[in-house]
Amino acid sequence: MMRFSMSCLLAMSLLTGTVAQAADAPPAKPVIVDLTVKGSLSEAPSAIGLDGVPATENLKALLDRITKAKADANVKGLLLRLRTVTAGRGKIHELHSAIRDFRASGKPVYAFLEMAETGDYLSDLTRE
Repeated sequence: MMRFSMSCLLAMSLLTGTVAQAADAPPAKPVIVDLTVKGSLSEAPSAIGLDGVPATENLKALLDRITKAKADANVKGLLLRLRTVTAGRGKIHELHSAIRDFRASGKPVYAFLEMAETGDYLSDLTRE
């Protein structure tokens, strides 16, 4: 009986300490998500590198990152670096829809056009 009481007391003190430490933790820093958009934005699955991480980013991964950034309360904005985007109109429309949805959350989107081709269309995505 004494062991049980001591175990409960120890567990309660550990839990209380953990909760107190979590309450004292500083708030997370605001984040601006920095995405580089380049190439043809393949729809094929990405090859997995030796470290288990995809070697390249496909369109679905890019759209998923934008959607996750929208839902993350720590994310305060999105920065797009556009480099020679050679995607067709359908892919550009999908990206445009994802960015418009992100902006609807009240978070700003900034674009930096480094090189222009078909990606010129993407520069209009951040207009207010």
